[in-house]
Amino acid sequence: CALALTAFIWRLPCLQRRHDRMKDRLSGYAVILTGHSPSFGEVVHDARHHWHVASSAFHLLYAAGGYSCRLKHLEFVKMLGQWTQSSVEAEKLNAILKLQGLPWLVREAVLRMSIEVLYQVDAEGELESITRLLHTITVKSTFADGSVSVTRMLGFKNVGSFSIRGKVLHTKGVILYEASGSVMSENETTIWHEEGEDEIVIRTVSREGAYDRRLRRQ
Repeated sequence: CALALTAFIWRLPCLQRRHDRMKDRLSGYAVILTGHSPSFGEVVHDARHHWHVASSAFHLLYAAGGYSCRLKHLEFVKMLGQWTQSSVEAEKLNAILKLQGLPWLVREAVLRMSIEVLYQVDAEGELESITRLLHTITVKSTFADGSVSVTRMLGFKNVGSFSIRGKVLHTKGVILYEASGSVMSENETTIWHEEGEDEIVIRTVSREGAYDRRLRRQ
């Protein structure tokens, strides 16, 4: 992490280094942290530019809790931090819930459900999420191949198994009726960071249909 920050300071004329062989490596750290690729071939004299780039790096490190360098899969570093729901494809979700046979009251509870997610790094260097549903239900998940999480809500149990596919997090889930244990639905969920909008997209696909949920950074 220290090397990444050095990449930003390097561009200041008074602190420029002569060892060109290190520039590509440091530029790589800068791209990982901020998405900004510094050009070392020019001298930039605008101090506000340096402050913008450096502050972006510090903001990301702060959001990551100082543990971004321990993250095993650096392709997910921009997901670290606190997120809240910005939108959901409600009409599609409602149609899916109808096909699954859920009554109006349960459908309304699901459609109005608030979602907050904290992505952080666990002690093993894996990406971990702590999700709050309806401001009361907390679910912890670890995004490592083969890990499993169980969510219980509104009389249902959702069992999900996780895997990592490139830059996408993948969950294969089974929703069960809590009382009988019978299967209501099966789904697959993919999660990724959309850099252009700086949003996290959660796409859920089942035999009844598909819908997207989006999260914005807090």
